[in-house]
Amino acid sequence: MRKISLHSYKSKSNPYLCTPFITLQNYDMNLITTRNLCAHSALLFFVIFFTFPVHAQTTPIGQSLLKEAKEKIEQADPQHRFLRFSFITDTHRGGKTALVRHQEGNIRLFSQLSNDGTVDFAAHGGDWFNAYDCKLENALRYINEEKSLFNIHAVPFYTTKGNHDCNGKALLPAKPEEIDWIHDRYCVYDTLNGWQGYQPITKEKWDGVKTLHTYIPDLAQQITRYQHYAIHLKGLDIVTNGEDLCSNYFYKDFDKYKIRFVSLCYYDSDTLELKGIHPKQAEWLRTEALNLSLKPQASDWRILFMIHSMPTSKTDTLNRILTNFNEKHPGVLIGCVHGHTHVDELNEESGFPIIGVSAGFCIDKDLGTKDEFCFSVFTIDTDKRLIRETRIGRGEDRLFKY
Repeated sequence: MRKISLHSYKSKSNPYLCTPFITLQNYDMNLITTRNLCAHSALLFFVIFFTFPVHAQTTPIGQSLLKEAKEKIEQADPQHRFLRFSFITDTHRGGKTALVRHQEGNIRLFSQLSNDGTVDFAAHGGDWFNAYDCKLENALRYINEEKSLFNIHAVPFYTTKGNHDCNGKALLPAKPEEIDWIHDRYCVYDTLNGWQGYQPITKEKWDGVKTLHTYIPDLAQQITRYQHYAIHLKGLDIVTNGEDLCSNYFYKDFDKYKIRFVSLCYYDSDTLELKGIHPKQAEWLRTEALNLSLKPQASDWRILFMIHSMPTSKTDTLNRILTNFNEKHPGVLIGCVHGHTHVDELNEESGFPIIGVSAGFCIDKDLGTKDEFCFSVFTIDTDKRLIRETRIGRGEDRLFKY
């Protein structure tokens, strides 16, 4: 005799996914009667109805915020004439530092909106995980765990790399007991005296450091740019730099809206210089990403940027490239969205709006409130030259001109 056993399987990659399985075990079909057929049918219906793959339900507060936001988005753009994208940043998975907070509910809500037809694509602004100083295998696990929480399948999901994501630079003043793992050897750079070479770090020495030193872990523990590419970008329909394989910067053209979306990487190096754009990225930006001359109706095209942290110093290579381009081609650059600072910001010193969005995690006291959630939907109104930011959760809606 064969039996039907029904059980559910909880996916390791997505803890919110529960899939039913039916196992046949020596079942004799001749023994089926009307009575047990009804019983098995009822059981099968129960399994399909209650264990079909679904996301864990978000809270009533989250659903209310989502409903309100979607109404505002539809009211401003009822025919979906303009490019829309959802944006979340700084979710900081894993680690033992003080930044570790709650973000799962926010991610579920973000994924729900990104899948329901409201937006053209979804984006993450970087800082997926939260440990600067951990073993390489732990750092990779944190990033993969964070990404597995997102279940975005209806639209493309683009990301950039944050300063935490490289696992390469220690925040000060951190405490040793708050760090996942202390390396035996650190690169030490003294801002007054320059490069000091590799030195061991002790608790006493760490406690004595204030702001004069920057400690960089052994490069063997750094997540490489190639590993980031494999995790986040491999297989996407994007244009990367053919001269720089596995780069963490790219662009995507949205022909319907005549908008080029460019994702830049400000932490794109496998060297001790962990901040700034790679020379190959700078050349690609100048000659390819900012070049719209081959597009039909090129004068109607505009460029939108995403980056984790946007430099404002006029001496920075990236800032200089974009500022010079904007001066020569006013109105082509729509703006740039970024994370990193964990607060809402606006900087227009470079001649176009640089928009900072608050962090996607929340602290204990905000659980169960509006402030548990924080992400945005940006609508690029090319008729009125406006960027509409509709906020879900913490913060307010904003409107920017470009």
